[in-house]
Amino acid sequence: MNPWIWIVLLQILAVALLVAEVFVPSGGLLMIFTLMAAGGSIWTAFDLGATQGWWVLAADVFLLPLAGWKALETIPRTSAALQATVEGRSGDAGLANLVGALGTCQTDLRPVGRVKVGDLLVDAQMAHGFLAAGSSVRVTRFEAGHLFVEPAEPPLPPA
Repeated sequence: MNPWIWIVLLQILAVALLVAEVFVPSGGLLMIFTLMAAGGSIWTAFDLGATQGWWVLAADVFLLPLAGWKALETIPRTSAALQATVEGRSGDAGLANLVGALGTCQTDLRPVGRVKVGDLLVDAQMAHGFLAAGSSVRVTRFEAGHLFVEPAEPPLPPA
């Protein structure tokens, strides 16, 4: 068989295996076969002569990265890509509405603990210091998903 047929077939096989490596999780096994096919085509070309070997090597240096890039570029348009989008809002989004509300410590705040505000049991954090369970607190701010509280002023006794 003509050596050029082997060179072209091994080049086609190398490109096909490289594209398959992008789409099929093989743990690098297909990449090893890609390198073997490309190496075989280069070896065969160098057996024909140095000039032919260098031309095939140059073709590999150009074709294999191009094939890999095109395969990676194609992934977002395939069914293998994540097509779903997540909609809705964060579960913590409603916590911002609690600023100014009064609550009760369910656990010690050292400086983080659980606070009951209305019907919600939420994690809260003291800005400074500690607070015992059962203490009244006021929500002062909601920042980066954290609810911050401070001790609530005790109610004045009736006059």
